[in-house]
Amino acid sequence: MQSLHAAFEWLFSDRSLAPATWGLVLVTALLVLDGARKSREQKRQWDEERKLRQEEAKPSAVVEIVVKEESPLDMRFAVFNLGRNSFFIDRMIVRASDGTRSESDLTPSVVTPGTWVTIDFDPKVLLGVFGENTQFKEASCEFLLKGAFGTVATEPEWFYVTYGRDRTLWYKGRLSESRLPGVIAPQPKVIKRSEA
Repeated sequence: MQSLHAAFEWLFSDRSLAPATWGLVLVTALLVLDGARKSREQKRQWDEERKLRQEEAKPSAVVEIVVKEESPLDMRFAVFNLGRNSFFIDRMIVRASDGTRSESDLTPSVVTPGTWVTIDFDPKVLLGVFGENTQFKEASCEFLLKGAFGTVATEPEWFYVTYGRDRTLWYKGRLSESRLPGVIAPQPKVIKRSEA
């Protein structure tokens, strides 16, 4: 009982003021350190969420070579929007195997989620103005898509062209793969009149 009385007396005397002050300083320092740790953790979480939102907002598309049912000899590219956000098609870049590059500004076409847009392409431009390139010529096409958070390039879509009797012949896929034994050449998707 006497020890309890001595403890109370010490707590309320001037002798306990210094240890109590140092105790408060220590507790305050620990609270400040914990607050700084939680603040860094919250900032990291917000940064991750912002990056995730930006990744989700980037255009997501697939490019396919297509033909229309009524004009199966004409070559077209279809850009399908697979993402959740609209984007517009800014440019078409065609790179040939011989190093030539053709870049076309397109009339901006807005592609909303779940829809697609077709873009005509004349494969004769790869063979020369006067048809001087009569060999097969391989090329790839990619599109630059602009969305809310920047520009994205699509995966290249490969094709090859040559001159036929009275017209340009074009084929989907890579020339090197088409010459392998037993390979069936990929066929372009056919767009029916009601879909165009």
